[in-house]
Amino acid sequence: MEIRRLADAITFSDSRAEKIALFDSTKVMSALYCLHPGQATKPRTHADSDKVVLCLRGRLTVSVNHEEATVEHEQTVLVRAGETHTIRNDDDAEDAVAFVVLAPRP
Repeated sequence: MEIRRLADAITFSDSRAEKIALFDSTKVMSALYCLHPGQATKPRTHADSDKVVLCLRGRLTVSVNHEEATVEHEQTVLVRAGETHTIRNDDDAEDAVAFVVLAPRP
């Protein structure tokens, strides 16, 4: 069994959205995305994998196939395989953290 304390893994970068791998197996992958205000992930499409995004801190703008939604603390979004998506922190002051699970692992 593997256990990780999320608070210990949270790390921010001044230059880009930070992705911190948590668990990585042959079937599933999880990570934290840590975003300062104004930061965003690059557009991604996973052909055969679904992604679940859970907002742990702050507020995120999640774009899926050009449809946008604001996701707040303890809200979650499902991005289905083949959908192009990005995650942004549009807040002007508060950092944001998302917990992401991708399965099956690409």
